[in-house]
Amino acid sequence: MPQLTTLEVGRLIDARNAAFQPGARQRLPMPNAVNPPAPAAGDAATALLAQAHVDPKVRRSLAFRANSTCFSLWIVTQTPQRTHYQLWVSDDSNPKQPRMDSFAW
Repeated sequence: MPQLTTLEVGRLIDARNAAFQPGARQRLPMPNAVNPPAPAAGDAATALLAQAHVDPKVRRSLAFRANSTCFSLWIVTQTPQRTHYQLWVSDDSNPKQPRMDSFAW
């Protein structure tokens, strides 16, 4: 799987942040860049990748999805003695049996 460059990651974060601004529904202005073609309607992940100017060939191979039913949260806490890691995973793919797992080490 190809990885995004540091520049692409930064643009993707900027596009994500702009998408959550109140009233923001337009593309991010990119200086000296041509706007990419409009993504398929309703596909937020594709829209963000397009706004970040990620190469369409790379976009197709990324595992970004707009309608996931599985989420995770990492918390890393550092003390002078050690580093603590906590991971929570929520899986709602089966609405009749939602799962929540947590791990700590």
